[in-house]
Amino acid sequence: MAGNGEFEWFWGKGEEPEKWHGGFPAEANAQDQAAGRFPKGGYTIIEADRAAIDPAIFDGRMILIELQCHTPNSDCWTGDMPVVAQSEVEDLEAKLGDCLDRWLRKHKFDATTAVHTIRQRTFHPERLFA
Repeated sequence: MAGNGEFEWFWGKGEEPEKWHGGFPAEANAQDQAAGRFPKGGYTIIEADRAAIDPAIFDGRMILIELQCHTPNSDCWTGDMPVVAQSEVEDLEAKLGDCLDRWLRKHKFDATTAVHTIRQRTFHPERLFA
């Protein structure tokens, strides 16, 4: 798995969060949201890049076969498929991954909050009195 190289700020509940929230441009934004949810502390703030969508979730050859099978007047013979180089299949898979990543971000779908490289990490322990 790789990161997308775009570092943003996230917050998570506890010292070792299982789930990250955010993608904020500034640390203060993540801090404000976390402190609003947990005024007594007990959260972690990180600066990290998002994990990139793994193109392996797409099978480029199968997608091309399906496209061929669903064209008008198609008999779905895979032997009729044009010859496609492995590099072209990999390019298709990567582009589909990029497209899915943009869609997930646009619609604020939580699956995009898997992080890759953490540059900064600060734990804010829970206080007895806020």
